[in-house]
Amino acid sequence: MPQKKGFFAKSPDGGRFSESAPPSWTRLPRAFAMALGLYTVLPGFARWDDALPGLLMPCLPVVGVLLGALWLGVASLAGALLPAALAAVVIALAMPLVTGFLHLDGLMDVSDAVLSARSLEDKRRILKDPHTGSFAVIALFCLLAAQIAAAHGALEAGRLKGLLFLPVVSRALAALALQSLPPMEGSHYGQMAHEAATPGRRLCCLIALGIALVAAFYLDWRGGAACAFAIAGFALACLAAARSLSGMNGDIAGCGICCAELAGLIALACL
Repeated sequence: MPQKKGFFAKSPDGGRFSESAPPSWTRLPRAFAMALGLYTVLPGFARWDDALPGLLMPCLPVVGVLLGALWLGVASLAGALLPAALAAVVIALAMPLVTGFLHLDGLMDVSDAVLSARSLEDKRRILKDPHTGSFAVIALFCLLAAQIAAAHGALEAGRLKGLLFLPVVSRALAALALQSLPPMEGSHYGQMAHEAATPGRRLCCLIALGIALVAAFYLDWRGGAACAFAIAGFALACLAAARSLSGMNGDIAGCGICCAELAGLIALACL
């Protein structure tokens, strides 16, 4: 008899893929706690459950809601207590710190691989190489310098409200990309997200993206425009990297998140 199709799951400790029955939507709180512990340094207070990784993608924009609230709170507090230049540094480093530099690592890995201009096989080998190359260092420096400058501009202009929505937008896009684009060969994370994708789960991410856009435009058109710039930044970075590496994986998603938030910050500073 053919096996029933389940949700491919892989534990963080490198466990093998297993199949299980689709989890109940009543288990979303536990899936959110798992996502919180996986994608941030915040305690999720939930043990890993091999039956739930398929629900991590719909939970990713919800994690973005919490991160956006933290980012706006930290930015407002830093702007009130610190000189503008120091406050800009705090704003630029807030997201990398609270996510444990997870997405910056993806940006650096992807930069090393894509900018190497090697063959596809060599690019994928470089992507998995734990050593840090020159392109990764250059990309990190450029990103942080641009983020600090953009944060300073947004702070001086008093346009910090958009920070509330940028993490939601960037993570909704990352979840959609991981569920929709073909996974990179050998990427367990990309395979898990793609195989577990359903129309309902993609719809949840689209709804979260739409709500963030509408709310941002409602509060301030500049915040909504910043979200639109974030979408463009994510699309350019993610699609270019996925095309260069012939597939989607978690590193590319992290790179897209970094580029989306940078584009949004620049928009807040300039508009």
